[in-house]
Amino acid sequence: MTHALIECDEAAFRKTSEYLPVECLVVNNIFRDQLDRFGEITHTLHAIRDGITHIPDATLCLNADCSLTASLALQVPNKIVWFGVNVPIYENTAQELSDAPYCIRCKTEYQYDYTTYGHLGGFSCPHCGYLRQEPQVAVTQVLKTGPDSSDILLDLFGHVHEVHVNLQGGYNIYNAAATARIIGIKEETAITAFGQFECGFGRAKQFTLGQAQARMMLVKNPAGFNQVINLISHDEGCCKLAFLLNDRFADGTDISWIWDVDFEALAAQQARFTCILVSGVRANDMALRLKYAGFVFDRIEVIRTYEELLDAVGADEAPAFLMPSYTAMFELRGEIRKHTDVKAFYE
Repeated sequence: MTHALIECDEAAFRKTSEYLPVECLVVNNIFRDQLDRFGEITHTLHAIRDGITHIPDATLCLNADCSLTASLALQVPNKIVWFGVNVPIYENTAQELSDAPYCIRCKTEYQYDYTTYGHLGGFSCPHCGYLRQEPQVAVTQVLKTGPDSSDILLDLFGHVHEVHVNLQGGYNIYNAAATARIIGIKEETAITAFGQFECGFGRAKQFTLGQAQARMMLVKNPAGFNQVINLISHDEGCCKLAFLLNDRFADGTDISWIWDVDFEALAAQQARFTCILVSGVRANDMALRLKYAGFVFDRIEVIRTYEELLDAVGADEAPAFLMPSYTAMFELRGEIRKHTDVKAFYE
């Protein structure tokens, strides 16, 4: 039997679900993204719920830790498989504003036994009783997190596996749990695949620029940016930081979300950073945000062209984290082609 794994835009899913013979739908988590396009996150939630009405026979794999995603199970006839992370992922995390602090049913503020990041974790409503469901696919222990991978214990319907996730970050721990029990894929096949994944372009792919080893991390909303900050904060040694912020249509023209990112956590470690580079259409806005986060303003260098930016990144051996928004990532690719083998992004 042949299976196709398709990632679909949330707004488009409302319509595409009418035409796709969906056997299994995975809904991971819902965070603010492209506010000028989607509006409030409940609009995104409603678009997904509308799409599900067209696939009543599909199995839904839902994130038990996301109070928004979990609410999809309340009014649909579909079979539900729950996945989640039963423990905190990091000892110390970036300070975050919750995208869903209040109960989706009665508007009472949630209580949490623990959080993983953002509004994800062991939520419960003290008023109406809406709470996190016990997942059948669960990360029961985070053994190790590092700059390139994580090691976890994963319980798959009572079968416990020690799993190496060959991608960095807490979000990829969730991705592993989400895809571990997709219909038609054997457990052993999934476990092996997690240890063999490679980064895609912009998703922490490493490459050499001049004298430096660089890592590119796509950032496009507060929750995702804070996860990158967690990664950098838990790294060791000196490095360079490069922030690239655009406000084109695909990025979302409203960039006010950068004020909800915990840049203060990076500012507290700024002695580690050999240089702080800022570029992109909204470079000045990013420089201002970093100033208010506590970075020494004289150390923030605004660079107008990507060629000059990459030259600065490769000027010495200090490793670099490049953090572009969506369109900046693709614009940067053309310039990177002049400095290194772009094939490395697709191998």
